[in-house]
Amino acid sequence: MKKFVFLSVLFFSLFGAFAQSQRLFVTDIDVEAISESQIKIRWTLPQNLDTEKDVLSIAIYRTNIPVSDVSALWNEKPLALLHGFETEYIDTVSEKKEFYYTVLLTKEGSDMADFVIPGANTTVWGITPLVPAEAPILTEKITKVEK
Repeated sequence: MKKFVFLSVLFFSLFGAFAQSQRLFVTDIDVEAISESQIKIRWTLPQNLDTEKDVLSIAIYRTNIPVSDVSALWNEKPLALLHGFETEYIDTVSEKKEFYYTVLLTKEGSDMADFVIPGANTTVWGITPLVPAEAPILTEKITKVEK
């Protein structure tokens, strides 16, 4: 019985490690408002990619609420679909409101990532475009200048 339990634990540990190594997902998602209408999204690709053989599709989603489950994106059209090994995208927005971003990977011959990991491939905090700078407020009294 002890041998069976040990072998079961060993099998599931090895299977879990193998399955995890086959899952493709970006990490370190980061967003930055770079202008009044642009937001830069950056991420890190998995290290187990073969840049000579693998063909990647990178789907970027923009939402108005944080995404905690991939099913929230099933009926959404990606904001952008990139091909290759890109690690950033600049989104142009017209609204001054809070946005959340999710980046999902697909390798040719496999399914798109079917999970989100908050803080890894989906943002936890919303970001808004930069607010335009206001004209400076003068603190001194302006007096009439005589000619």
